[in-house]
Amino acid sequence: MKHINLLLLLIVTTITIVLLWQGAQTREKESQLLEVISRHSKASDPSKSSDLTRNSAPGGAARPSAAAFEPDHFLTELNSLLDSAGTDSRTVQRAMRMFLFDNKGKLASASPKALKEACNKIEADWATDAKSFVWLELVSEIVKSDPAWAIRNIDRFLMTIAKEQPMEKMLHYLGKNGRLGDPAWSPEYAAELEKWFDTAEADGRLKGMDEEAAGMRFDLNISLGNLLGAVEQLTHLPEDSLSTRLEDLAASSSAPSGQRGLVEAVAAAVPATDFQDFTRALSQHAGFDSARELLARAELTAERHDLAAAGIAAADIGPQTAARADWLITTLRDKDAGAVTGFAAAWTQAAHKDTAAWLTSLPAGDARDAAVAGFAPAIARLDGATAAKWGLTLENPSLRTSVMDHVYREWHQQEPEAAAEYFGR
Repeated sequence: MKHINLLLLLIVTTITIVLLWQGAQTREKESQLLEVISRHSKASDPSKSSDLTRNSAPGGAARPSAAAFEPDHFLTELNSLLDSAGTDSRTVQRAMRMFLFDNKGKLASASPKALKEACNKIEADWATDAKSFVWLELVSEIVKSDPAWAIRNIDRFLMTIAKEQPMEKMLHYLGKNGRLGDPAWSPEYAAELEKWFDTAEADGRLKGMDEEAAGMRFDLNISLGNLLGAVEQLTHLPEDSLSTRLEDLAASSSAPSGQRGLVEAVAAAVPATDFQDFTRALSQHAGFDSARELLARAELTAERHDLAAAGIAAADIGPQTAARADWLITTLRDKDAGAVTGFAAAWTQAAHKDTAAWLTSLPAGDARDAAVAGFAPAIARLDGATAAKWGLTLENPSLRTSVMDHVYREWHQQEPEAAAEYFGR
């Protein structure tokens, strides 16, 4: 036992020594890196402070120099820095990031012509992969003034130089919030990127990239105001991403003249639940009266019409919801009134007392049964006994059995003994 303890102590001591040595090596590399960057920083601008850390950290007080950008001088500094940084990949990467931050002001104020000249010079002397990082940074500046040039050259770069998963990389760099993607999707950038997509699709270069490409093309069409074009991309997207996309679509639909066609297109493109969520979002943005008038004009199946009406009625639940619920009942086209179930469930979760009060005003029939079918399970976790009493009032026998079973499951999760006693299980 004594020997084992000594062995464990030796192992722990050895690991500690190795970790301390690695820490010392890392600090030494960082110190060398700061010295290298500082030396080049001073050489390019003698007026700069010797305190590099203030000028190299994005949160520091000092701002990067905005002196004139000269391609030859920029490339000379870059090559000199790479020679000094050594071969350690992490050191080189950090050196590139700090170098680019140090030149941020120059790059932002440089003319497109000078930036393009620098890109050409880097390509002519492509000695290390680290230069691709700088090259892409230059292109990300050029895209602001000449998106066509930037997109064309990033495509050429990935196809002829990188040669590694070119389409995946292309979508990454061009995508929204990507390396070249403007988060605001400027119309000029979006129009040029749409042209690139058309060409790439025609050439068969987007095979196997359906979801990624569809997501970008959806965003592009939203930026270009082509909402029907955006809807076309929804069928290529996974269902779990539709909610956010449809919210964006509803928020972008501001022209009443085009909303009818949009509603009809979405109804044909997405599952029922997602369509109902879309109409709810549309009502929140356009207002109840506008959404109601839009629904009256739209050509929809009875099922989709009622889902849309339920979504419109459920938007912005509040004191006005009871009146909207009455409107929903009168506007139904489907005899089984199934859309009312989801509406009642949503209202119950937000204001169960108001929902219960409305239920008492409904006459017996399919609409009331559908509403109770949404209300009872939704309130079961809060008040299982009340939920069960409401469930027993259902006229439709098969629906009553289904709802009572649902009530039991929900109630049992909160109060298993009370639920079991009530149902005799």
